[in-house]
Amino acid sequence: MNQKDYDKALADLSESIRLDPGFVVAYDARSLVHRRKGDLDKAIADLDEVIRLDPKGVQAYVSRGEVQALKGKYDKALADFSKAIELEPKNPWRWERRGVIYVRQGKWDAAIADQSKVVQLEPTNACALAWLASARLGAGRPDEYRKDFAEMLRRFGQTDRPVHAYLVAATCTVGPDATADWPSVVALAEKAANRNPNRWGYVCVLGAVLYRAGRFEEAVQRLTQADQLAKDDYLVPAEPWFFLAMAHHRLGHGEESKKWLGNAVAWTENALREHEQGVKEFPWIPALKVKLLRQEAEALLKSGPVNAPQNKEGQQKPKP
Repeated sequence: MNQKDYDKALADLSESIRLDPGFVVAYDARSLVHRRKGDLDKAIADLDEVIRLDPKGVQAYVSRGEVQALKGKYDKALADFSKAIELEPKNPWRWERRGVIYVRQGKWDAAIADQSKVVQLEPTNACALAWLASARLGAGRPDEYRKDFAEMLRRFGQTDRPVHAYLVAATCTVGPDATADWPSVVALAEKAANRNPNRWGYVCVLGAVLYRAGRFEEAVQRLTQADQLAKDDYLVPAEPWFFLAMAHHRLGHGEESKKWLGNAVAWTENALREHEQGVKEFPWIPALKVKLLRQEAEALLKSGPVNAPQNKEGQQKPKP
């Protein structure tokens, strides 16, 4: 399996099951091989057998729920994740996985309730707070989003951990006007990027924060750098492209702005199409972010030329 020789792996695991029909580990491993091959129905059948043999084995419910979600069978996925929560109610990630399914269904209230439980169980988890704040914005609750972000900034504003600095800074870029304390957020983004100067995500977030802070020329420099660092298929290159479109528009660079917006929209539509077809999963937070950024960028460019006011440092401020 680790060598990706899936047919031979299946042959060995099937022989193992023939020799010992009650060997739970073999069914579980074979389900993973089927999943990697894209045979989702066979993966579910093996997980059904795992659960029959060990009905209190929580991981099998989680695994089956994930496969059901890949098939778009969200009601069945919810049932499995709910069973996992029943078996392990104090495990925050059981609640988190169910919350993701609620997001996929557009049930934002239920998703927020589950993620609030995650934060309750792990109050020092910056990622959980970022998830919750993003869900608030997805639900159309910008005031609650800003409140969650203020709490993140209060808890992690003085952090020395680059990953926490990155998560705080990234959360405030999802929507406009997340805070008035841009110097603190810029400092966090710089802290993360300076410690990880060749990581796409950290440089991208710094560029996005600089845009939100009204420092458009610096934003273009950092976002262009992020675009040059993008090499991994799992990245979301449309994120810096939407910000580049808006930053160039603020600077009066009409053709550059249109070019970046066109690239971002084309990538986003293709990624969403592949997700709907089951070709490649599009995680919900990046999907939400590019959806909101697309709306923001298209509205900004349609508004015509922007003459943004200057702040005390001579940098342009974002238009309210």
